[in-house]
Amino acid sequence: MVLLALGAPAAAAPMFEPWRAGLADEPVIQVQRIDADTFVIRQSIRTNFEAPFLYLLFGRDRALLIDSGAGDLAIRPQIDAIIAGWCAANRRAGIPLVVAHSHGHGDHHQGDAEFADRPDTTVVGIGTEAVATFFGIADWPRSIGHFSPSTVLHAPSPSTTMRTALGVWRCDGAHSPGSSSCMPR
Repeated sequence: MVLLALGAPAAAAPMFEPWRAGLADEPVIQVQRIDADTFVIRQSIRTNFEAPFLYLLFGRDRALLIDSGAGDLAIRPQIDAIIAGWCAANRRAGIPLVVAHSHGHGDHHQGDAEFADRPDTTVVGIGTEAVATFFGIADWPRSIGHFSPSTVLHAPSPSTTMRTALGVWRCDGAHSPGSSSCMPR
């Protein structure tokens, strides 16, 4: 018997494994690697009803952690482990870390205190003045500031939309209604 399959090509594999959300065996922290320089971290709904996502992005000169979680667990050991693994894979002794926030709600910055004494780490405050100063936003809320950790070490994957065709990713900080935002592009 001969079977012929005609029609559309097979669907691509999903970019992520399904998150284990709300299940009895859900780990308190889940990590998914998007590409060599991009990680998505999810705090369990078992630790906070918001179950926030954090994003760790590596550039040549520094790394950017967008959000530090909702608290109620130790997030820094997981972030430090990801950074250590990335540094080992890239033959680096270390890399400076910037902790910034997608916006000022509590479930996005409650882990900041864990990074306050971390060597070679800058924690950007959540207030208007702190965000405007760090991102160089001269005319809050009418202008946009920029953050660039320099070029990425690896070629961007098609799924990594926050990287430009030039291989540089930037995080633009701007005012948005009710909060300040760090918007990767």
